[in-house]
Amino acid sequence: MKQKNNMWKLNRMALALGTMVVTALSLTAQNQDADEGRAPEITLDVVVKNEQGEPLAGVEVRAYFSGPFASGPDKAETDNDGRVTLRGKATLRASVSSGGKDSKWYRSSSAIIPGGIDPDKDGWEIKGEGTLVLREKKNPVPLVARRMNLKLPSIGSEYGFDLEVGDWMPPHGTGEKAMMFFRGDIKNDERGGSVQRISVSFPNEKDGSYAYKSSESVMQSTYKWPYMASDDLNAYETRKVWERSKLPEEAVQKSWDLSEGYIFRINTVVKNKKIISANYGKISPGVELVGSSTKRPGCKFVYFYNPTPNDRNLEFDPDKNLAKDGPRVWMEQFGL
Repeated sequence: MKQKNNMWKLNRMALALGTMVVTALSLTAQNQDADEGRAPEITLDVVVKNEQGEPLAGVEVRAYFSGPFASGPDKAETDNDGRVTLRGKATLRASVSSGGKDSKWYRSSSAIIPGGIDPDKDGWEIKGEGTLVLREKKNPVPLVARRMNLKLPSIGSEYGFDLEVGDWMPPHGTGEKAMMFFRGDIKNDERGGSVQRISVSFPNEKDGSYAYKSSESVMQSTYKWPYMASDDLNAYETRKVWERSKLPEEAVQKSWDLSEGYIFRINTVVKNKKIISANYGKISPGVELVGSSTKRPGCKFVYFYNPTPNDRNLEFDPDKNLAKDGPRVWMEQFGL
């Protein structure tokens, strides 16, 4: 009899425990449903234009919503006035994007609602408006494209570099024609540290480079460059210098700007003050100094070289990299 009572008590306890678990799961589901409903409804009204300010019809625009309980992406095409309305739920951020790999437009993105959505302050139905500017893919061409991490063979001397081959000139590499000269110098700083300097010069009259900041372009677009290099005879500087100071307390000061790319002209042939032949290219997104500040300075950069004489086109077709040792896959932030 005592054993039966114990079994009865155990069954009662198991039943009660099971009921508590079921109740807890039910309440959790109800709370989750309630919490999911707390993401504000977001409506985005976007106008899509080209660089000339003309509205673009029939362009697909994608909206992305982020934060806890945010909804998935939404997409729709612009009407004849270049307008599109997209909807979703978000608690942190709402952004739009258009263009990309399979489009005639380079990808552009914009945060219509950049962040910090407060439903108690902003309400549960929030509207955002914005403009998205697209840049056209005009004529992407095959280029020689490489990421480089150069260490200079020694300090205080110039070394020729072949952009087409992607190597130093002999005896330090397999280059065939010196198109740029790199020099590294290190000197003591008056504050007790050292200054690392990398300079680039060119072998021919009217060779050179000029700076182009990404802020001069459409900031929303992944393509930050002019479509064509300048044909101005005097636009290119014959020498460029970057510096890095290393102080005893290990603080590093730099004079380079990674938002500043460079357009270059090399292999220039001039006759009667006119360019007969030249090659063009770009360094993107900038030049970064690396290596030891006391032994072998070096630099990192990504370059795109157009081997076709007198072709000033800077648009790169990432599926047609002429550098067989160059990367096969390109992230858009390298400035195609």
